[in-house]
Amino acid sequence: MATDTASLTHTLFFLPLQWQPVPTSRRIVGIRPPTNRYNRASDLVRLLPLWPEELADNSLAGRTRLVQMLERALRAARQRGVGGHWAYDLSRHANLMWALRAERAALTALKAKCRSAAAKSRNTVTRAPVDLVDLP
Repeated sequence: MATDTASLTHTLFFLPLQWQPVPTSRRIVGIRPPTNRYNRASDLVRLLPLWPEELADNSLAGRTRLVQMLERALRAARQRGVGGHWAYDLSRHANLMWALRAERAALTALKAKCRSAAAKSRNTVTRAPVDLVDLP
């Protein structure tokens, strides 16, 4: 049985289609927080180009710099998503969001710790006794 390509193409393109209603909500559902806990060493390496020294830096300045880098990366991911860019990755966007939340929480805790340590050191300052000199 020989079939020509013209009739085959005709039948393929004009098969009856079942129309599905378009959903009214365009909201993305189903993004949940990661099931495992946030692991700074393994998660950030996949999200940002970091040197090992930057990753190991737990100081206030290092954490602030890292939060700024995550904010920039998340802003770029949002712009890619809104613009419909081919390189947009929803899972990367979600992971950036969770990493930023975790790093902001750690930064807030570190700032509170630094503030309490500074207040404690201000309250416990011992002053050397001053010799009182009798003036004539």
